[in-house]
Amino acid sequence: MVFSFARVGAALAMRVEDVYVQNKRLWVRLREKGGKRHEMPCHQTLEAYLHAYFEGTGIAADLKGPLFRTIRRGTSQLSNTPLPQANAYAMPPPASARRSVTTPSVRPASPRLAKTAARWTTHRILVTTFSHSAYLDV
Repeated sequence: MVFSFARVGAALAMRVEDVYVQNKRLWVRLREKGGKRHEMPCHQTLEAYLHAYFEGTGIAADLKGPLFRTIRRGTSQLSNTPLPQANAYAMPPPASARRSVTTPSVRPASPRLAKTAARWTTHRILVTTFSHSAYLDV
């Protein structure tokens, strides 16, 4: 959710009802740590992605259901189970992002820097995956 700068956990916890229209604009509501709620208008590109997602999946009528769902085994149908955070991190990036992600040729100075670099790369891949809607079967 690069357009909202949301944490992965907050984005995955969203329900369909958390995407709503206010003053002719699409808004998103995020539930952050500690019960905090953030409501913000959508970027035009995110608005187009969400409209395509709702039209392609048909989940707009299920307001209490999760926004990002798992796929039932053996089918291409979405389930009512929210997508786990580990599965979101395990998604491979689209082909365009795989070509642009480069690994550093220099070894980090400390193990802590290596861990931070790995987290940043994972975060960048996840953001790219969500922002390009690579896995929406629309």
